[in-house]
Amino acid sequence: MSTKSETKKPEAKTVSVTLIAPHTHHGTHYTPGQTIQVREHLVPWLARHRVIEAPAQTKE
Repeated sequence: MSTKSETKKPEAKTVSVTLIAPHTHHGTHYTPGQTIQVREHLVPWLARHRVIEAPAQTKE
């Protein structure tokens, strides 16, 4: 029996983005025009590196 309480990390918020350049995400290769789900905090980096268009709606 464990005395340590188990706490779950809150799930990271994700957004849907459309690629404008080839990109590998979690080991899968995607081509321009495809839409993928990424963690919200990655959007500025992807946009800055011209990998994505503006983010679509957030997933609720």
